[in-house]
Amino acid sequence: MDPNTQAVEPIWGWQSELCTIADRAKHIFGNDILSDVTFRIQPPDSLGVDIKAHKCIYYDQIGPFNKWTAFSTLYAAKKYGIPVLKNACEQYLKQNVAADNCLAWFIQARLYDEINLENACMEKIDLYAAYVLQSADFLEIDLEVLKIILCRETVKAKEVDVCNAVTKWAKHQCEQKELDPTGANQRSVLGEALFLIRFPTMTSEEVASGPAKSGLLLAEEISQLFQFWYAKTQLPEKFVSRIRVGSHKEVTVSRFESTNSSQNWTYMAGFPDVIKFSITSTAQPCSDDLNEATVHLVAVGVFVQSPLPEGVECTATMKIFVYEMADPNGYRCLRDHPRELKDFRHTWTIPGKKHLSVAKFKLRNPFPVEFGKQYALSLQTSGMQRSFYGSNGKAVVNTSGICPLSVQFSDALDPEYDVVYGSGYHSYNERQIGYNAHTRTSTCGTTTFANGQFPQLYFETS
Repeated sequence: MDPNTQAVEPIWGWQSELCTIADRAKHIFGNDILSDVTFRIQPPDSLGVDIKAHKCIYYDQIGPFNKWTAFSTLYAAKKYGIPVLKNACEQYLKQNVAADNCLAWFIQARLYDEINLENACMEKIDLYAAYVLQSADFLEIDLEVLKIILCRETVKAKEVDVCNAVTKWAKHQCEQKELDPTGANQRSVLGEALFLIRFPTMTSEEVASGPAKSGLLLAEEISQLFQFWYAKTQLPEKFVSRIRVGSHKEVTVSRFESTNSSQNWTYMAGFPDVIKFSITSTAQPCSDDLNEATVHLVAVGVFVQSPLPEGVECTATMKIFVYEMADPNGYRCLRDHPRELKDFRHTWTIPGKKHLSVAKFKLRNPFPVEFGKQYALSLQTSGMQRSFYGSNGKAVVNTSGICPLSVQFSDALDPEYDVVYGSGYHSYNERQIGYNAHTRTSTCGTTTFANGQFPQLYFETS
């Protein structure tokens, strides 16, 4: 035998029997051959064990994880710079967030600075708020996490349940600090989190039997709330009177009976599609203690082009206008003037999905709609040349449910043109392209209650 071969075989013999790099990497897993580091695991009252490890990732078989090992593995992956393992841990955790772990995992995600996992957990906290608020984990969160939850607009829970959960948390904190759970001490441990509870959105009975009776609210604050409810006076700024949209029920208002697939609705800069709408309730007021603004516009449906033009960014910009009396004496001899609510101007990127006829665009902040007022939606697209469109529209759409609505649609002039020139009547015929007086349609920017854009409006009611 060749003496050179004899010298090599004791060292490299194991590699000669393994044909692929993957097989050789798998062989050294859990082995001290060519190891780079030794981990000594020594639990209390135990001799411990040494684990040999290497810089490579072995053979890319990761897992299986469970809810006890995923976070500790994530910590190790981040500490030792193993992105493949880190990503696998994150993927497992995001896929397994549930009602019984979302709060605890949110806290862990904050510790590890895992923003995507934080967001995934918070979405579940919103969705399962009724369960989370009653859980033992909720009592153990710190003040900062409590404030994060209370600041959320999308918590799906009644405000009275939020208030009761926060009260239990405050009492628990008092016990931890060996304080009597008096109203004054509860206010002390809550600090500025107290007025993140949206007391104005609760009923007078709920406040009277809860925070007023327990001393959580002072007599002056209780008086301010009752004056707000019954005398319509202004509340101090510390109170938050917006209703959480998560506690609302979404109502879809579809205004067309038909969708035209010919994609013949065309667009041009300066020619927005506009529709005017107003709402009324078809039942008794949804809540005796709330202002009329218990309905919010949260999203709009927009007809889109499919497929979109290649190499062009396509956007949709929507503006919301409210119509105000031109005559302060209320004689209504003059037309109402439109005023843009600029805080609710939105620009969205139109998705380039195949076979998509309608895109649902959500508003960043829910828009409060008052009963009886007239509003206009103005849509201007960019990049999109044509789209599907609706026909056989309805002037009135009635909804059902706990708080049924009647939504009235009507034709509208271009509000911005109307504001500048004081009268938009002439513009309806002159500014539109190919306008047909008989059919009241054109080839560009002439949405009416009967034809055109805005196939759906999405409201949330409480």
